[in-house]
Amino acid sequence: MPQLENESAKARSDNGPRSNNKLWGISASVAHYLVLGAGFLAIFMMMRTQWFYFDDWAFLVPSQEGRVWEPHVGHWSVAPFSVFLLLRDLFGLNSYVPFGVAVLVAHLAFVHVTWRVMRRCGVAVWLATAASVPLTFLGAGAENILWAFQFGFITAALLAMVALLLLLVGPIPWWKLVIIGVLAAIAPMFSGTALPVLVATGLVALRRIGMWKTLAVFSPAALVYLIWYVVVGRLQVQQGRANDLTDLLVAVPRYVGEMFSAGLGAMFPVEVFGAILAFALVLLLGVRWGVLSTDGLPALVLALAALVFAFLTAFSRVNLGIESAAAGRYAYLLIFLTAPMIVLGLQWAIGAHHGIGIAVILAIGIFNAGLLISAMVTQQGIEGGSRARISAAIALAHDDPGAFEPGEVPDPVVAPDLTMADVIALARSGSLQATEYAAGDRLSVELNVAVDIEPAETAAQTCASDDEQEISVPSGEAVTVRAPSGIVDLRLTDSTGTSAHREVTTDGAALTMTNRSNAVLTVTSEGTLERCG
Repeated sequence: MPQLENESAKARSDNGPRSNNKLWGISASVAHYLVLGAGFLAIFMMMRTQWFYFDDWAFLVPSQEGRVWEPHVGHWSVAPFSVFLLLRDLFGLNSYVPFGVAVLVAHLAFVHVTWRVMRRCGVAVWLATAASVPLTFLGAGAENILWAFQFGFITAALLAMVALLLLLVGPIPWWKLVIIGVLAAIAPMFSGTALPVLVATGLVALRRIGMWKTLAVFSPAALVYLIWYVVVGRLQVQQGRANDLTDLLVAVPRYVGEMFSAGLGAMFPVEVFGAILAFALVLLLGVRWGVLSTDGLPALVLALAALVFAFLTAFSRVNLGIESAAAGRYAYLLIFLTAPMIVLGLQWAIGAHHGIGIAVILAIGIFNAGLLISAMVTQQGIEGGSRARISAAIALAHDDPGAFEPGEVPDPVVAPDLTMADVIALARSGSLQATEYAAGDRLSVELNVAVDIEPAETAAQTCASDDEQEISVPSGEAVTVRAPSGIVDLRLTDSTGTSAHREVTTDGAALTMTNRSNAVLTVTSEGTLERCG
């Protein structure tokens, strides 16, 4: 590492402890902004070929517009929902760029605010700047950076952390308290991820402005959220939440442990480093409690916010399976919230040898940049296939509108909220236009929307085996079958021999399959197929 030239001693300012140390003639602050600029350009270039994926459609389809105030997967999402509708109406859905830029700007703003909080904690300026590299290119949390839907997830925590930063910087006149109160009210409208960070902000407020001013600032925000929750939020049944005492005492703590070990470990080539790092954070609390509770208070309360986030997530998601604890979106927020304490602990460990710390942090940044590129390639493949299928759905709606019901879903795996009725409405409005697609994409769509699969009527459930393993169903015809194996494979084949297939689980029940496409439907099974009639 090149030597840092010390041009002046540390000084205090509104930006925290600051040094004029320069590397190759560039100050640490300038280097930080260069990192953000490089991050914007690099990630923007990556996302130019992206397209809409999974929950993106929940905020974009016409059939969902009336649900803007309802929770989405337990989160109050009125703000990102409204932003997505605005971007859709302004730019249409033929490019992902406006939506991708929204989440990218939120991400980079989060990096910058976290950098400023590190400075307020006493982290050396070059260590904080080095830390902005892995945070900017956080491949461990690529799901949040490359998926526009996570705009709300990030912005909620960002606004809450901006409120925290305002409490840390300079004097706190009444107008700043008003801004903090407004941020506290708005942040939960983006996502529930604001709540643990607001807890941290409230703890700092108690220290800086006292109990009564803290209540005056945060009570309106709490009241707004409470009203929404009582009127709307509590009505949604949350899937996966803890159900009993065993879940609370055993499953939830295990889920939290997995979130920290897998989430922090995702930053490293060897995941076990995450468990080691989590243990080191706990050890740091005991050894340096006195300093953390004073100068390092922002790092301490954000680490507490990470713990609160983990427990809230565990309580609401534990029965989705322990593997969901390792999701990149959770890793992203845990890493950001614990970053000030991690870097502060590293600074204490290495003493004056900042070059060692910078080298370690940059190595982690390079590894995460590789993870981000890998995630981008994978995501582009998934989204590109979905775009082709939805283009085929637009063509099918134009060519053969009687082949499907409006509520059928053309791409149920990647775009489960997008129905054929939505496709038609978006196409007619000009928001969505077809691009190139292959014959296989068209057949895949027809297999999803033009082949009706329904439970057989009671009278038709007398089934007899004739040792058939394959049954052909021409266009316009129907067949009722039962597969003792519980699984059937459906294949549509057109006149050129191009085909598409999907697997259907039958649970051994008889199903009636009606082929409304212009291709031939073939039903096969690993075992014997039984015709019913």
